Amino acid sequence: MKTATKPPATDAGIGRLPAVRQEVLVPFGQSLYLKRRPNGRQSWVLRTRMGGSWQVRQLGDWPTVGLHMARQRAEAARTDLALPREDSTVKATLDAFCREYIGVRYRTADAQKQSASLLERALAGLAGRSLSSVRRIDITHAVQRMSDTPNSASKTLALLKQFTGWGVARGLLEVDPLGGVTASRLGLLPYSPRERVLTHDELRTLWQRTDADAHVLRFCMLTACRIGEALQIEPSQVAGKAWTIPVTKNGKPHAVPLSAAAAELLPLPRPVYVSMVCRMKVAGLTWRPHDLRRTAATLMREAGVPVFDVETVLNHAPPQLVRVYQRHDGMAEKTAALNTLAERVATIVAAAV
Repeated sequence: MKTATKPPATDAGIGRLPAVRQEVLVPFGQSLYLKRRPNGRQSWVLRTRMGGSWQVRQLGDWPTVGLHMARQRAEAARTDLALPREDSTVKATLDAFCREYIGVRYRTADAQKQSASLLERALAGLAGRSLSSVRRIDITHAVQRMSDTPNSASKTLALLKQFTGWGVARGLLEVDPLGGVTASRLGLLPYSPRERVLTHDELRTLWQRTDADAHVLRFCMLTACRIGEALQIEPSQVAGKAWTIPVTKNGKPHAVPLSAAAAELLPLPRPVYVSMVCRMKVAGLTWRPHDLRRTAATLMREAGVPVFDVETVLNHAPPQLVRVYQRHDGMAEKTAALNTLAERVATIVAAAV
């Protein structure tokens, strides 16, 4: 089905539209469309994306339902569906964006929360204003105020561009206020990935601790998993010597072979992530939970594990052609790699300081 680009402004203009050879959607803004068919029938629909699928509500046939009445019916339907409107506040529109876009694009709960939190922080000062009244300078100033944390600022800008682009696609904005805006044009420092790897002394200290936080962190180190995945582990996900994470960052399940050392740590306690990070800062630790994943990858490579096997353990998506033609699950290779990691960690921990 094709979508036309220039809608007529009146019912008379609709009557002058040429016949179509296939179904065509004519957009009239804010998710209102006129569906035109080859048999001459034309009907109004409210078409919006919710929960990852298109939802369509029929509003009546034209000309029985004219343009003015179609807009009224669309407004009532949007209210009924709790959809944002042109005069909706930034807060209400952001809630709809997180529900319709973030909730679908970002598969894990942690990623969804983090993205929503960055957006809410950036737009906090604009929450009560209508979306259509927000100017480019309002949003760019909000991003530039985060320049002391350049990685967060760059990620926030990317999310805001998705938000305003979604607003244009939904007919809530006539023009994208962030069109052409880039991190470099705002003077933001380029994104710099962390390179922190734990030292051998830091690993020994972690293995000497007996608190619940250390228990979880040791499991992350021995499985190279993300901290959010470890904190959500359920007994039903573990079968034999393998832990299957049902949904990972790439939206797919991931099987993690458990070395004997990792299996001994189950079941895991459930500390709150934010509280864990605060306790690490209070203790003066300069590394983060995610640095364990990088440390695990580094130790595996130092022990001679092939790069492709390390990437398989980390559940990093391989190149497109590899994904298409190589369907091997890599379980044997992952098992060997994680057993090698466990042996390497045991050697480091047992070594004299």
